[in-house]
Amino acid sequence: MKLGTAQGELVLVLNMKRLSFIAFFLLVTAGGLEAQWLDPQTALLKQGDFDRPHPAHRHSEFHQLSIPQAGLPNWPFPNIDVTNSPDSDQTEPSISINPKDSNNIIIGSNDDRTFNALWAYSSNDGGQTWLNQALPPVQIESDYLDATDPSIAFGSSGDAYFGTGHYFYGVPEKANDVACFRSTDSGANWSVAGYPFLNATGASDTMSDKYFISVDADAGSPFHNRIYATWMELVSPFPSRVACSFSSDGGQTWSNRIHLTGQGYFTAPVPAVAPNGTIIVTFENYTLDSTQILAVHSTDGGVTFSAPQIIAVYNDVGPWRGDTATNDGYPVVKDTVRANSFPSIAFDHSPTHNGRAYVAWCGKDKQGMSRVFLSNSDDGGVSWSSAETIDGDFSNIQTDKFFSWVAVDPVSGDVAVDYYDSRLDTNNILCDLFMSLIAGGGNSVEVRRISSASTDPRIGRDDWTVSTPHGLETFQFFGDYIGLAGRDSTWYATWTDGRSGNDLDIYSSQIQPYAPMPVTNLIVRDTIVNGKPAAILSWTYLPVTTFGYLLPAGLKFQVQKNDSLILLQNYNNKLRFLDTNVSSISEYEVNVISGRFHSITDSVQYLPKAGVGSVLSNSSIRFVSEPAVVGREDRLIVDCGAACSVTLLLYDELGREVGPPISDENISLHHEFLFTPERAGATFYVVKESSTSGSKEFVGKISTIVP
Repeated sequence: MKLGTAQGELVLVLNMKRLSFIAFFLLVTAGGLEAQWLDPQTALLKQGDFDRPHPAHRHSEFHQLSIPQAGLPNWPFPNIDVTNSPDSDQTEPSISINPKDSNNIIIGSNDDRTFNALWAYSSNDGGQTWLNQALPPVQIESDYLDATDPSIAFGSSGDAYFGTGHYFYGVPEKANDVACFRSTDSGANWSVAGYPFLNATGASDTMSDKYFISVDADAGSPFHNRIYATWMELVSPFPSRVACSFSSDGGQTWSNRIHLTGQGYFTAPVPAVAPNGTIIVTFENYTLDSTQILAVHSTDGGVTFSAPQIIAVYNDVGPWRGDTATNDGYPVVKDTVRANSFPSIAFDHSPTHNGRAYVAWCGKDKQGMSRVFLSNSDDGGVSWSSAETIDGDFSNIQTDKFFSWVAVDPVSGDVAVDYYDSRLDTNNILCDLFMSLIAGGGNSVEVRRISSASTDPRIGRDDWTVSTPHGLETFQFFGDYIGLAGRDSTWYATWTDGRSGNDLDIYSSQIQPYAPMPVTNLIVRDTIVNGKPAAILSWTYLPVTTFGYLLPAGLKFQVQKNDSLILLQNYNNKLRFLDTNVSSISEYEVNVISGRFHSITDSVQYLPKAGVGSVLSNSSIRFVSEPAVVGREDRLIVDCGAACSVTLLLYDELGREVGPPISDENISLHHEFLFTPERAGATFYVVKESSTSGSKEFVGKISTIVP
């Protein structure tokens, strides 16, 4: 891939493969609370991988930069607060789209409203509204049980699966499980389907963490509808190994676990299934000074796996903090925020690059700059391409990029990666959610900021304490990952967001890269037509999509007044509308339609005034040959009471602009324009006169006849 770059609030990158590059910049920069993990029984385990510290609610300890600027107006990617829980943190969202109903989206996350159960958030209207609910109890339910690491996946029938794990907080030798929940009604209700692993007796051989699931949803696969669960097991004398199990009956029964690695320093195994049934599991080897992105693959439905393949050497996103003698620790960003940023994987199920696997991760490049990397495999994980950077940020200014997640559109083959990025904050503290898009898995990438407000990752009520050579150090818990899913050129990103300034909520955004950008500079002004009040609506427009692609022909503007459609007008550089039927107060809304996509709506309120002021004295407009005749060239004469420049705007009976504005750009008492009427009937005109004393208007109506 050959990648370009640009930077701004909307970051546009040159697309060498499909459409022209159009760059515009909106440079705006926007703008915790502690609990400790101190249990000595976890000393032999990698503490950084336990996921849910219990929070202490200390509301006075806010950071100075914690409250960012308000959300940006008319932002093309609506930011929805999914959880809206002002007194509890939510972290580590996972998301999936129902293949049977693209308006049905489900997110799962850690949710501090309960600690012994994760929460599911379901939407049936394309992410506009969300139902929040806790998952039901598991078999080893206890007041001291912790649930962690959500993972959401849909099956081909539309059933939803929610993978997670449960353990006893700070007591590894007690019972723990890997659980699979199921919903058959779009996320409205959940039940425990079964357990990929259940250690109900509290055997001391394992303590599980980092649970992810994937479903073989391709009808052509020999293992169609098989569910895979992967997790890491924390064991002694080495901290971890990767485990896997599968189910062929909707999650009710599971195969015996198998281990994909020996004992070592492995974490965060994420599975994905190819159209032909091949499964690849990516994970991280976090051995100090030898960190790696690894993958294993299976072609027999998860019965056996290959030896680990090295995709890339991994350089941590931030400095590593912990105990070098025991390899116990994790990288941090912002000096205080844990950032265990591991790889994610997705397959292309579209005809574009059917069967191609993509792996994304964040790390440092050879120059020590934070980057988002992408590698792919066309042979089922046997070999991998060299890693390419896809964040479009080559400013050589140190930033933090972390928690990337990759997804592939199964219809178009577009590849997208979302991630946190602090490139907009010169202090390298506040972060935004960005998304990189590779159309059709091709040779170019477009990058956009998705969040409408920045967030301070130091906000929140959860933190970790770990032993380091400098003693015990405490770091903020911001989660370990975020989510992304896409289908048919509509994407849903989900992330942890602290824009409120005092807690962490789960946010989501609908992203349509080929939808038109909204109109800008929407204004309304008073005028008078035939002695009656009227309103002129005007706007400006650049015909590009939200990700910078040129819009195809057929672009239309839709104007609504008080929720009623009053205009559907082809683009053709016509950016005005005359409303001769005004009321006391009106709300105008304008959006752009391009094919099946609509832009975000811009709106303006109309408050009629007493009039438009006095016109320049003795101003008049007439045709030399009257009446005007359709198809016959005529001269339109405007005489002004004082020297001025003149702009003439013409509208039909429905208020639509007829042709471009007419102006001779001369300052004079007398103006003449060659004019050939193209339509019979009434035409409204607005003449705007501009002089050193100001601008005035006079308006009226002319009639044109058929010869």
